[in-house]
Amino acid sequence: MKLLKIILCIIVFAIAGYSLWTDEFGTIPILLLAAGLMTLVSGIIELQEKRKLNAYLSFLSAGFCIFVCVYIFFS
Repeated sequence: MKLLKIILCIIVFAIAGYSLWTDEFGTIPILLLAAGLMTLVSGIIELQEKRKLNAYLSFLSAGFCIFVCVYIFFS
């Protein structure tokens, strides 16, 4: 799980860096999806470590990121 979180974190940083470097903001929905998945994995890790409040907050923020990503894709 932690390896998946690190991979998603690298993807988020790479997409954000690319977006800032090239001034192309069409990659923002992909960035939000990757950030949402990273936060979801973080919530699962927190839940396994018995930190329920942090896990629930991570799930809420992951849901919000994924909702905004889907909203942008279909608008």
